[in-house]
Amino acid sequence: MPFVRTPANILRYTFERTPLAPLMSHVRADIAAGGVRADLAYARMTTGSMLMLTAADMAMTGNVTGGGPSDPREKAALMRTGWQPYSFKIGDRWYAYNRLDPIGSLFGMSSDLVEILNNSDTDDPNYDAEQASAAIVASLAANVMNKTWLSGIAEVAAVFSEPEIKAQSFLQRFTGSLIPAGVAEVARQVDPYNREVYSMLDSMKRRTPGLSDELPPRRDIWGRPIEFKSGIGWAYDAFSPIYSKKIKPEPIDKEMLRLEAPVGTPSRKVVFDGITVDLDRYPGAYSRYLQLAGNELKHPAWGIGAKDFLNAVVTGKHPMSQIYQIRSDGPDGGKAAMIAKTVSEYREMARKQLLKEYPILRDEVKERKRERQRLKLPVIQ
Repeated sequence: MPFVRTPANILRYTFERTPLAPLMSHVRADIAAGGVRADLAYARMTTGSMLMLTAADMAMTGNVTGGGPSDPREKAALMRTGWQPYSFKIGDRWYAYNRLDPIGSLFGMSSDLVEILNNSDTDDPNYDAEQASAAIVASLAANVMNKTWLSGIAEVAAVFSEPEIKAQSFLQRFTGSLIPAGVAEVARQVDPYNREVYSMLDSMKRRTPGLSDELPPRRDIWGRPIEFKSGIGWAYDAFSPIYSKKIKPEPIDKEMLRLEAPVGTPSRKVVFDGITVDLDRYPGAYSRYLQLAGNELKHPAWGIGAKDFLNAVVTGKHPMSQIYQIRSDGPDGGKAAMIAKTVSEYREMARKQLLKEYPILRDEVKERKRERQRLKLPVIQ
């Protein structure tokens, strides 16, 4: 973060226009002074509070979003439908507002607070003012640390708190930032897919035109490459700071959200015949695993991939739909269990196919199995 005054002024401008403004000493001084200074202080608080109330009303009707669910599986399922955090909906599209500071901060704080309170058990007689205050603090913290101009500080703090987990990814992002933003934007227009990064060199290649497509694409749970394109046009994508996505949900994603039982992305550490292997050691293997398990690998009985099969089942267009419909709803119900079992079966088939396509991976599994047998170590089930 090369600037100090700019973020400080943005935060000051924002909080002067919230109901929390009297907590700031200079605002209290303005009110105490009376006259024009007090009138301006009250006007700022009133205008900002009206904007926050408007955002809260829109958030309650689902037309404005905050940071989204804390459950990463649920949040990923929402984003696959086209949903975006810190965005407002116009027609069939979401448009991000979090970079439209300082107004964006007012909308974000209000929307975060609505989401936190909606997910809290406010009907509980033990829910008191202290918990409500904690919700307010949480919404402020979540919104402030989301800002691009504070991301550097947030990432450094995360590295110091969990160095073994966060240090490598931080260094990769830092190295990638050495490539100028203009060059990186050209790379995104030439190659619109988000790419996997395995090293600091890969981080630079991802932001370099002509080199980024050498890296395997990042994929969602259904094996689809994750794109940067908004669908509005290259000029919008290149010059607009407002990210946009079109709402295009898959039936299975809508169903998992309805059941409150979203399936998460598989771990990068995968078990093959009782042997755990980190697929990041084999560039491209994890991307291929998602591609196979998501929809490319065809089930021997049905002849279709996981996404197509589950879409057909939940929409009543498959022979298995009758069995699915009689099962119970809810996160612990029979429908959620059937979806999870189906995903698990396709992933098992994908692991077997991956061993066929990556001989070096197959050799490692065989060698480690022999080593376990030699040492008589237990095999992971």
